[in-house]
Amino acid sequence: MTTSRGNAEAKNEGFRDVYDMIMSDSDHPRQQAFLMMIVDRLSEKQRIVLLDGMAKEYAGLDGWMTYVDREA
Repeated sequence: MTTSRGNAEAKNEGFRDVYDMIMSDSDHPRQQAFLMMIVDRLSEKQRIVLLDGMAKEYAGLDGWMTYVDREA
């Protein structure tokens, strides 16, 4: 994982899980590393489903592009 931590470590640091940790700070290098990693491992459709789901679950937004607009 790009955070070098798993769910247990993320929970110990106060996050719900490792994805919550990734979403907690859009300026942290772990989010950029995660985004670069999934390009090689997931299809475009899979990335859209994953990122939209993460935006909804962890940021309470309609989708990834809404998250990106908010964070920009």
